[in-house]
Amino acid sequence: MTFGVAGTDAAAWSTDDGTRLLRQVREAEMPEEITVVALDPVLASVRAFVDNVRTHTAPETGGAEGLEVVAVLEAITRSAAHGGAVIELDDIRAGR
Repeated sequence: MTFGVAGTDAAAWSTDDGTRLLRQVREAEMPEEITVVALDPVLASVRAFVDNVRTHTAPETGGAEGLEVVAVLEAITRSAAHGGAVIELDDIRAGR
């Protein structure tokens, strides 16, 4: 999987096999490789949960943030299904 993003001062992209991430700032002659550590997101979530329970601390993000993420994802899905139409988050939050 390859991806790339370009801005006014720099660009970043992955290699064809997705194992390397490169960044090049405008003034640089050559891109620099950015170290990326592979992460299992489920394992990381479980570890964070266990740490919160053990230390009696609140999670970095909570239920309200999770609901907002779900609303955004639902809006993206609806927008894609309707040819890129603008979907209001307030409608999603209200269950419409």
